[in-house]
Amino acid sequence: ALFYLAIPPSAFGDVLTRAEQEGRILDLPQREDVPSIVAFDLGLNDSTVAVWVQARGEWLDIVDVEAWQNLTLAGIIQRVQQRGWTVREWLAPHDLRQRDLSAEGYGGLAPTREQVAQRLGVGFRVAPKLSLAEGLDAVRRMFSRLRFDLRRCAKLLEALSQYQRVWDPQARVYAEKPKHDWCSDYADALRTFAVGHRAPRDPADVKKPTVISKFDVFDHGRAPR
Repeated sequence: ALFYLAIPPSAFGDVLTRAEQEGRILDLPQREDVPSIVAFDLGLNDSTVAVWVQARGEWLDIVDVEAWQNLTLAGIIQRVQQRGWTVREWLAPHDLRQRDLSAEGYGGLAPTREQVAQRLGVGFRVAPKLSLAEGLDAVRRMFSRLRFDLRRCAKLLEALSQYQRVWDPQARVYAEKPKHDWCSDYADALRTFAVGHRAPRDPADVKKPTVISKFDVFDHGRAPR
């Protein structure tokens, strides 16, 4: 059944339906040894969402998704490491460069979230700062290459199907920004990946072994608890 068209204003309903028709929403093998990219939407009042993506030939496989609330950056990093995937790249939105007032810096200056992560042994790559419309377009242009694990990504698929455009009755068009609700957090994590992803310079790079850090962030110096 093609259930993604049930909500007409869905920003991704048409591309989700096409993915379902083409068999790209399926049971993907759970290969923790395959290097993955983990991309984030960082939130505190809203949820923080992470999506794990593995490049397999022409496909970009969305193999896992998780959401957390009220966690420090240290806590988020630990949860990602505990998930068990071999992470070759950590990809964050531009707000990673905002200052973290809960962390202690040098000379009393609050460090950025990016600096806090570096102290914890994780080097994030920050996605370019684009407009929301440009980011959504990047997701849609990438969608024909995406495959989704039906079980592990069920919440992401639900969120994408319900990520709704808002009708402007005066202009008689849909507004540029979709409705902001719980679906936004999941859509924004995928948007971070679409905007920030770049293929390895050497295709053999995806086959090179990647060491996942066993570093316990909660044992590190002044990491927030």
